Amino acid sequence: MIVLARLDIDGAPHTNPDGQRVGRTHLHLYRDGSEDKWAFPLDPSQFIDPTNMRQAFDDFCRFCNIRDTLQFQETLL
Repeated sequence: MIVLARLDIDGAPHTNPDGQRVGRTHLHLYRDGSEDKWAFPLDPSQFIDPTNMRQAFDDFCRFCNIRDTLQFQETLL
């Protein structure tokens, strides 16, 4: 499986291959030759409130250009 994008929320801090550390909430993006080993801080203009799971899910889908999203019960989050 090849991961093109992955959103980590309140996980472990990440260290990129070049030694740069990224905080607990970050976005992994595929890079040729490194797969998803690179992570970046979230852009607050694209990820409005990563502490709100529904908002984070919607923002991630928008970031990935996913138009049809799954419906789920808010109480499960």
